[in-house]
Order: sequence, then structure tokens, then C-alpha cells
Amino acid sequence: MLVAMKLTILTANTDLVLAGRRSWTRASIRLRAGALAAPLASLGVCVKIIVANAVDARRRDGSLFDGDVFWLSQSVEDWHTAFSALRAAGKPVVVDVCDDVFSMVGAGARMAELARQADAVTVSSQPLMALAAAQVDGPVHFLADAVEGERYLPGTCGVDGPVRLIWFGWQQKIGALTAALDELRALAKERPVALTCVTNPPASDPALARILAAADTRLSVTVLPWTAATYAAHIHAADFVLMPDAPVLRTSGKSDNRVHQAFWAGRLPIVTDRASYRHHARFACLHDSLFDGVTWALGQRPTVLEAIAAAQNHIAAHATPAALAHRAREIFETVRRRANGGMP
Repeated sequence: MLVAMKLTILTANTDLVLAGRRSWTRASIRLRAGALAAPLASLGVCVKIIVANAVDARRRDGSLFDGDVFWLSQSVEDWHTAFSALRAAGKPVVVDVCDDVFSMVGAGARMAELARQADAVTVSSQPLMALAAAQVDGPVHFLADAVEGERYLPGTCGVDGPVRLIWFGWQQKIGALTAALDELRALAKERPVALTCVTNPPASDPALARILAAADTRLSVTVLPWTAATYAAHIHAADFVLMPDAPVLRTSGKSDNRVHQAFWAGRLPIVTDRASYRHHARFACLHDSLFDGVTWALGQRPTVLEAIAAAQNHIAAHATPAALAHRAREIFETVRRRANGGMP
């Protein structure tokens, strides 16, 4: 008789409430361990989440060690003490990596050190899998980020009024949008443009200042702080989602989560990073420039709606929490068997 696997997730303290539940602002946790805990439990895995501020007490009273496999989320906390204690107790630890931590300093470098010592590593993208495999001795498993929220029907494609565009993401990526401002000005000469940015930059951010300064009578610009509710409201009000190429991030092993979220919300992402997202070419979202992409999409409404629907079907099969939970259980069962010398 198979004994249910006990999976313990070690992660950062929660800092957000979504749908009445504690969650995480950082997508590296919210779309991974946070999204998969419940569907893993529905598959019969005994899931326990221990947040950072409870780890030391759990280590001292011994309850930290009550698990078969331990999954450590990428975060800024220093996990060395807990990691070392688990390894000393013979517990297998899987380290989750969502960025190229192997080329970072500070918290990233700490995660890289743990990944090199881990029993296995999970990564959020295929490019990152190749980066990690060159740095660690243990097995590396690809586990995509999950989409969140409900699937929406493919939506409007600039039928009337100004073209409504949205850009969302962390402030480290907003420089890619400032580099594309000339394209947006050119687009606004053809038809008025309403641009909304949902992000978290400080008020003094120079990139934000350049974006706001670009506004004129034909290009309106609204910048809003990121919250789950703000993001959801404004992406569903948009015609297209802008995803300009960010050369500084091109080799970082970034995941598909922003592209997937746009499609899942029923909107076409206009993506100019052909190298990182070439596997999405079949969904009509890759273009040489934002200007070319938006102009093309405005004249191809039926094709755009069909492409969004096809992308959503792909995501439903491969990137929903329910779909990913099966893959995650397989990974953790493999780690458990390996730790037990091949025994279940």
C-alpha cells in the first residue's frame, strides 16, 4: 500500500490577501508553490507550508522535520540554517529557481549556493533549465509557472475609440517600455492610444518619468500601482498587452508567465522578444516591433481571436495549477524514491 507523500513547502512570509486567503506579492512564489499547494493536496499529497518567520521555532521543536520532501521557494530570506538542518537529518530538499541566480550577488547568490547542494532543482523555464544544469550536479526539473485567475473569452481588438494598451510587470522591466516610446508615438499618429502601466516603481523612478512625459493629446498615459485587483480590472479593459523586448533580461531564463497571463485574460500579447518566446510563434503574438504588432492585430480581428483561443487551450493543458500539480507530484515522488534508495 502506497503511503501518501508528505511535502513541506518552505517559503517567504505572506504579504497579500487574494480571494480571502493569505498569499504572496512575488510571482516567483504566488505562481509556483502558492498556486500548487491546493491542487497537490487534491491529488493526495499531504502539503504543509511553513513561512520564514516560523521556521526557527519549528526547527527547535522538531516539527520542521516532519516531511518526506522539502520544497524551498526562491526568496530573499537566508535559508542556510534550515537547509543545513534538513540535510543533516537526511531529508531531501528541492530548491526552486525562477531567475538566473547563478549570475547574481546577495540573495540570488545564496539561492545559487543552496541549489548546488540540493537533491534536485525545479526551474520555471526551459532556458533556465539549461542554465541550471550547467551549474548544479543534481537533477534539474522544468516546472512552469501557473496561470492565475479565471479564463476569459478572447476579447476586443480595438474595435472603436482609442487603442487601449496595457503594460504590466516589475519596475526592473519598465526600461523596455521606455525604449519603445517612439513606436507608441508613431502609433498614436495613426490612431489615439490609451496606455496603462501597472507596476511598482518608486515615485522618483526615471523610467516612469520618461513614460509620463511622453503623454500628449493623442497618447494618454496612466500609471497604477500593482495589486491583483488593479491588474485584473485593467487587463480586461485593454485591447492588447505590450511586451517589448528587454535585452538585459533576454538571457536570464525568464518564464512564460506574463505571456500566458495575457492570453488567459483573453488578450493578445504583442511580443517583440522573438528569441525567448519563439515557441509562441504559432499564436500570432511575435512581431518585429510594437508598432508593427499592434497595426497588424488591428486589421486581423478574426485571426487574433482564433490565436487567443488556441493559446488558451494550450495553457489549459500545460500551465493551469491543476495541470501542473500532476507534473509537480511526479517530480517530488521521484525525489522521494531516490532518497529512499528506490523505494516508494
